[in-house]
Formats: sequence, structure tokens, C-alpha cells
Amino acid sequence: MNRFVRTAALIVVSMLALSSCLTRPERLVSYYTFDSLPETERAELRIDTPHDASVQILDTRVARAFSRPQIVLRGIGPSFVYLNDHLWGVDLSETVADLIERRIRSYRIFGRTTREFTRERVAYELRSAIGSIEYLVFGNQRVATVEIDLVLVRMPDEREVVRYRNRAEAQIPADDVGVFVAEANRLIVREIDSFLERVLGYLATGEVVLFDAPATRTDSAADLPEAETTAEGVGELLLSGLGPAANQPFFTVRRTDTGDERTGRFGVSMTLEAGRYTVEYGDGPTDRRMRTDGVEIVPRRRTVLEPTWSVLTVSVVDATRRPVRVRYDLFESETGVSYGGALSPSEALASAQRVWVLRPGRYKVVLNSLPFATLEDFVTVSLVAGRSEELTIVVDVDETSGAVVLRGAGNIDAEESGDPTSPLSVSSAINASLAFSLDNADGRGDISTLTVVDSEIETDLTYEISPLRYELRSLVALGLSAADGAPLRVTSDRVRLRNTLLYAITPVYGFYTRVDADTTFFGERLLFEEPTGYIKRDGDRVVSQELDARTVRLSPPFMPLFLREGVGLSVQAVRTPRVELGLRGGLGAAQTIRLDTFEPAGTETIDDDLYAVYERGETVNDVGLEFSAFATVIPFANATVTSTADVFVPFDVERRWSLLLESTVNVVLINNVSLLYRVTLRNTAQPAPERLVQEHGVFVRLNYLLR
Repeated sequence: MNRFVRTAALIVVSMLALSSCLTRPERLVSYYTFDSLPETERAELRIDTPHDASVQILDTRVARAFSRPQIVLRGIGPSFVYLNDHLWGVDLSETVADLIERRIRSYRIFGRTTREFTRERVAYELRSAIGSIEYLVFGNQRVATVEIDLVLVRMPDEREVVRYRNRAEAQIPADDVGVFVAEANRLIVREIDSFLERVLGYLATGEVVLFDAPATRTDSAADLPEAETTAEGVGELLLSGLGPAANQPFFTVRRTDTGDERTGRFGVSMTLEAGRYTVEYGDGPTDRRMRTDGVEIVPRRRTVLEPTWSVLTVSVVDATRRPVRVRYDLFESETGVSYGGALSPSEALASAQRVWVLRPGRYKVVLNSLPFATLEDFVTVSLVAGRSEELTIVVDVDETSGAVVLRGAGNIDAEESGDPTSPLSVSSAINASLAFSLDNADGRGDISTLTVVDSEIETDLTYEISPLRYELRSLVALGLSAADGAPLRVTSDRVRLRNTLLYAITPVYGFYTRVDADTTFFGERLLFEEPTGYIKRDGDRVVSQELDARTVRLSPPFMPLFLREGVGLSVQAVRTPRVELGLRGGLGAAQTIRLDTFEPAGTETIDDDLYAVYERGETVNDVGLEFSAFATVIPFANATVTSTADVFVPFDVERRWSLLLESTVNVVLINNVSLLYRVTLRNTAQPAPERLVQEHGVFVRLNYLLR
């Protein structure tokens, strides 16, 4: 018990230490409000004698997109995001109306100003609306914008006598939400003053004032340098990335009037000053590159160039769909013009895939550095404007010379290739063996039969979102036997689960954590050929005793339960098309849970009767070091050898280290049918560590892909 408490404490302390390293800092949320800014009041709007009229100020209507507590951040285009860490600490519909009320009272415009509904009739209603209040960020520009609508309505005929609608803007000198709020506050009170100036004009002359102003910009107090581009003069250019998101090619942009040149990347928006530009792009010789003239950049708009180009990516794999690192050359099919060459991507070397941007047409891909005129090891592909072609070339690799031989090529779609873009992959296999024997040794007419069936279901699930990879391996095995005059018996029963989570730091190194389980469905029951006595003991206490028994139950379902956990470093030592070798090592824990489980403990004679003795099993908890090795070898095109070695060494020197070796040889017969041989070696709790338990099995295997 003390050992278990120490083990549990060590695991808890380790987990707390690890979690303290990974815990995110406490989230800091900022809240903002508006102020009346009395220092910005305009003295010329303040009158000595208020007009003999009353006004009721209604709550401000705020557009739906801006009525949430989060401040709105917008770039170029229609999309925007809510800033979850920067919130309005007030209700804008009430706060803006309060600002209007304070301004009117300060200027003494009306004899009576109220925000509440009263039974007394008022002469005017003041209605307001906020169409937008947002923080614009694009390029190096930061702008506060407010769209406001203010209306004075004469009652009771509800006629609009003063209307003021405007979109005001101000440059923000610092990338700070607090500065944005301050500028938005200043813009709102300034627009309220402009509206009230027109209200005073109406009250003095009686002339209706309807004002819809165009968008204006007001620089903040900390003006930007004059040479810096204003917000109105900036837009974006986007050339769609048709191929893979990684390793997108570059293009060149040249301004028509000044000749200034800049470089952009496909699939990434590029901020440019408003004007006309020439865009050059494409691979190959200068005369094969493409150009689009007269591309106009509109202020605050994103210009998307319509694809007139084609995109080609080339992957080279072997028959098992493993990447092969090989050079290929690209030519125009009609003219033989060379576009150069590239190396196909390799996972082992973490190399990126070359993305070709080409003119629409027909091209020739040649392997092994052969010339354009070769009739060996080449494939042609046709490219269409606005489309991406993913060419997959299947080759055989000569292990001696390293040369490759073309076996086939084409555009393998997602269904045919197992949907390689999906992070989830699930496959399964059914293994079965059948043994049937007839025996007439007891007499010519007396024939006995024996049937033995062993079956397994293996399932492999992989879910990968870089840099994380989760693997689940499960094996459910069941063996049955039937003989003349005997009931159907379960001869073998096994359930095995292997869960592994990998975090890749590089293509070679990473961290892993694992949780494994081994158990049985039906438990264990021992059958005696003749009536036999047995005793079950728990220490000195007799749990049960029977003299003439035919069976004895040694464990309930799902017992014993073997658990393994581990965390440590993972190394992909070797990864080639035909050989893979991985190593793992780190801190591990092992539990053997034996609830209501009994194990053989010799025999005992009581009153001249012989009894088989079974002692209650002990639940064991160990912490130590673990080491694992995984290897996969493809010696022939239709054969695969897989081996796993797992060693666990407890810190407690009195506990025995454990070893598990498992190897399988799978030989494909036809299509998804193969012959599987599995051998498992594991050490026992006997004093001699070299004593190994061997398990052999030969099965016919049926493989099928679930996803």
C-alpha cells in the first residue's frame, strides 16, 4: 500500500510540474467607456437664453454587428473580427445618448431636456443611430471610424427638421485599442457638435436642414508625417494560391507611373498604394513568364487577380505510396523548352514541395536526368488555366544503383488515395485460422473430430494535425474449439489497446505520451479432466474449497488488467521507402490489477486428499524507465516485416524488468488477402529472466480500408 501511495504521489507531482509549465498566463480583459470631454466644447455654441422648447433624447440605435460588447477590428474587405480581450464596459445605446444630453445641457439649447418618457408632450424628439464604430487595421495604417446619424424630429407631426449623417475617421498614431477608443470618443462628440450647430441654425431661422456628408478624415493630435500614405490611398492585391498552402511561389509588382517594384507571394494579400500596376509571375525562361498590365488598386478594397495561370505539383512515390526523393525535369511538350528541375518532396528530410506556376498547355516530366527526347521514364500532363494539377508518379527503386523505374502516373483523387488531405485514417483487418482433424484410431467406425478456430480483428486509427499525431492500435483475439461429446470452449481470449500521442518538434525528434491496456473479455476458468480438489486462499484465509471439482474460476471478466503509461522522447532514426526505424524512451508506469484473481501456488495434502492451491493475486504498481523500438522492413514488393521491442525497468530493484517482443511477417497473396505469421516473446515472473513465453500464430488476413 505504501509503495502504491509513493507511486501515485510521484505521478501527481510530475503532472503538476508539467502542467505548471504549460499553463497559460491569466487572461487580461480590458474594458472601455466614453467621456463627455468638456475640454472640447465649442464656446460659440453656448447661448445665454435657452429656446422655449423641450426635447426628449431617445436611446441610440446601434447596428447589430456593433451592438455586442466586443470591439470590432476590421481589415480590408468585408470580414471583421471581435476582440474578446477588449470590451465595451458600457451600453453604447445609452452612453451615446447620454453624451448628446450632456452637450445640449452644457450649451443650454433647449429650455427642457429629458431622457425619460413623460406624460407631458415635448416639442422635439432627438433620434440617433450608430451605423458602425470600428478599428481599421491594414498594412501600416490604423484608423478609427464612426458612422453616425442624428435627427431632430418636430412633434407631433414627426417631421424631420434637422438631419445630420456622416462617416468620420481619424488616424491612430499607435497600435493601441485604448488610443482607438479615445479617438472614437473624440469623433462622436465632434459630430454631435456639428449636428447641434445645425440645430441652433434651425431654431433661429426655422429653415429645415438635411445634411448627408461624404466620408471625411480627421488626423489625430499626433499627426503622422506628411510623407506617409493616408488611409484613403491604400488597397490590397491578392493572387490566388491554387496549389498547396506551403511554399507558395512569388510574383513581382511594378507601379506604372513610378516604376517602383515590390515582391509578393501567391495566396497572401499584399498592401499597395492606390494606382495602376503591372504584375509579373510564372516559372521558366523570361519569355515564358506571364504578365498582367493595368491592374488597378482601389483604396480600401482588395483586388483579386483572376487566374490566367496553371499550377503543377509533382510527387514521386513507390508502390506502397511512400515518398521517394528523386530529381525530375520539366519541359514544354511542343517546343522542348526546359523549365528546369526539382527534387520531389521527402518527409524524412522535411523538404517542401515545389509549386510550379505555368502557362496553360502540355508539359513533359522526365526522371533520372534524361534529355527531353527520351522515350523512357517520362510522363506528360495537360494544364488548364485557373486549375491546379497534382501529378503523382509511381516508381520502383533499384536498391543497388538508386535509379528509379517508372511504373505509372496520374492524378490520384482523394477517394482513390484514401483522402490524404483528411487528418483521419482508419483501417482494419480480419485474421483467421481453421484447424480440422478426423481421428479413427479407436475403431474403424468410431471417428472423432476436433475443430479449432482462431480469429483476430485488428484496427488502426490515425488522426494527424501537425505537429500532433494520435495513433490507436487495437487487437481483439478469440479462439474456439469444438470436439465430439464436448461443449464449445473458448481456448484463447485477448483484448489489446495501444494509444500514443506524438508531438513533432522536427521530422526526426519529438515527444510522446502513451496509455496501453491488455485484458480479456471472459476471464479464465480451468477445466479438470478428472474430479480434482482445489483451495483458493487470500493469505491465511481460505476463500473457497472443493474436493471433487470439474472446473475452477481463476479470474472474472476483464481481469487481470495490465496498464502501461509513459512519456518521453521519440526519435525517427531511419525512414526510407523500404526501412523505417523508430526509438522511444522516457519515464513509465505500469499497473497490474488483479481483482478477485487467483494464481497457481502448488499443491497441498489434507486428510490424504490432494488439493491444488491458488493464491489471490496482488495488484502491483511500478514506476521506472521504458524503452521501445519499432521497425518496418519491406524486403520484397509483396512482403512486410514489422517488429516491436518494449522494455520496462522499475526503479524498485526488487521488481523484475519486463520484456515484450512481437514480430509479424505479412505476405500478400492476392489483392487484400495475405498470409500473416505472428510471434510474441515475453518474460515471466520466474526467477530466471531468460525464461520466455512464446506464442506463434499463422493466419489468413483480409485487409480493408474504412477511411
